[in-house]
Amino acid sequence: MPEVDRFGNKLRWAMLVVLLVVAAGAAWRAAPRRAPAPFAATLWLLALAVASTVWSVDPKLTFEKAVSFAILVAAAGLAAAACTRRPDRALLGILGGTVLVAIGGLVLLAVDRHWALKRGSTGVPTRFRGLGLDSNTASLLYGVALPIAVYAFFRARTTGQRAAAGAAFLLLDGSIIGSGSRDPLVGGFAAALFVALLLPARRIVTAAVLAALLALSVGLATIPKPLSTNPPPKVAPHEPTAKPGYVNAELVFPLESDLGRSLPGHGGLEHPHSFLGTSGRLDAWRGALHQVALRPVAGHGFGTEGTVFVNRYFFFAGNLPENSYIGLLLQLGVAGLLSFVAVFVLWLVAGARAWRPASPDARLALAASAAAVLSGLVMAVVQSYFYSAGNVATLSFWLAGLLLVAVAAEARRA
Repeated sequence: MPEVDRFGNKLRWAMLVVLLVVAAGAAWRAAPRRAPAPFAATLWLLALAVASTVWSVDPKLTFEKAVSFAILVAAAGLAAAACTRRPDRALLGILGGTVLVAIGGLVLLAVDRHWALKRGSTGVPTRFRGLGLDSNTASLLYGVALPIAVYAFFRARTTGQRAAAGAAFLLLDGSIIGSGSRDPLVGGFAAALFVALLLPARRIVTAAVLAALLALSVGLATIPKPLSTNPPPKVAPHEPTAKPGYVNAELVFPLESDLGRSLPGHGGLEHPHSFLGTSGRLDAWRGALHQVALRPVAGHGFGTEGTVFVNRYFFFAGNLPENSYIGLLLQLGVAGLLSFVAVFVLWLVAGARAWRPASPDARLALAASAAAVLSGLVMAVVQSYFYSAGNVATLSFWLAGLLLVAVAAEARRA
């Protein structure tokens, strides 16, 4: 929404720096002086991102993106370290912020339906986008927070707290259903089931309820139907005209969407939106992998995904390939992808090693943090986001992962 973007676009960077400073102060008082090993692996990934400025196709862009990403990860790491002994502060902070975003989407729906809803077209239904650039933006954040809502339910001490956690879960679930985004629904519920199955209390009942909610959510998500005809196109006020005997190719068969499209006069193709469809992503992924092959080892430079990837696919809408793993290959090559996989593996190994000595409360925090990370990794298959400091879900993803490491280290020390 332009009004929100004008107000918040630059303010978010200032707030990120404020978070970094506040988290550094809190971590200095509360955290141990020796950082766990997975933190060092994360620093290596950040160093690789900054170093890619040397071989980047756009050094200025790479440096700016790498520095902003490093600030975000540093802020997340310091916040996680500050909350080592009280992980509920970080987890409930993620959940509370996410709920506010979802409520803001409902307020926007009430006051301005034009911006809250993304109008459908032939093959695509109208979708709820709320406070997001498109229907998939805020849903990424909701997917990360769904398992944390389950954590809040299990952690609750009173009926009112359990009711609030349940209401938060249903609000986020309903917002995802309205958006028509499939990946947050699958990733979020899989992660929520992960939390339920790791904890002994009411395990079977909670898993059954979550499975029933998932089935209901999938059914509701398939109800909206695509429009029978496209909305009337917007005609440019001074549309270029071709010379007599010629046609303007950019109007009849534009270069930006020539791949996968029928030639003029050969009939049209429809690519209907469905719950199990790929929305043209497979074509985009294949094209992006061809570009990866040009620089397979170290990539084209961190933050250059949008510059290197060129969308000329008729059935695909987006400026990125919408796959974080392919996007990381484009930017940092095999070296970058292996570095990220190493970070992720170290996170989970740290959590698994601390599970036995951890207290019940620490186990609940470990389960919630790991589940939020797993949800984020599932969604990364069909969204480009976890290396973008400007994405609404990136901070929560990294905070959850680094909190997992911090809580695990504290549990082993205790």
